[in-house]
Amino acid sequence: MEVARIPGGDFIIFRDEGEGKKLDRLVEQLTVMPEILLREADFPVYSFTVSRIALVETNMHDMDAGWTRYIFDQYHIPFTAVKPGDFDHTDFHKEYDVVVFPSNAKSILMEGQYRSEDEVYPTSYPPKFTKGLEKRGWNG
Repeated sequence: MEVARIPGGDFIIFRDEGEGKKLDRLVEQLTVMPEILLREADFPVYSFTVSRIALVETNMHDMDAGWTRYIFDQYHIPFTAVKPGDFDHTDFHKEYDVVVFPSNAKSILMEGQYRSEDEVYPTSYPPKFTKGLEKRGWNG
């Protein structure tokens, strides 16, 4: 009988009695064939938890945030989209492990408006959609 080699960095999922159907659905969606272990692993196994991710999105058509959302969705990475206006009432230290900021102009993130040097370009968005992080939110 051939012994499977499990390289470092691979995942081992232990099947609990009540989670059989959930695990079967997961295996059906995989693009690789999993190895089935018939006995307990005789090598070190470490558990981990998935990070709680916040993705900052403005209402200014963030292409970078959109692509990041696309990657998270494609790889089933759980995340929460937060708007700059949410910074006032969100405790990021307690609620998230990672905060992802889009590559965007500082004026859009901080002030909620397009700015070039000293000139501000007004938008037609209602004020509630043009809120920025402001200093209080940035220091959160």
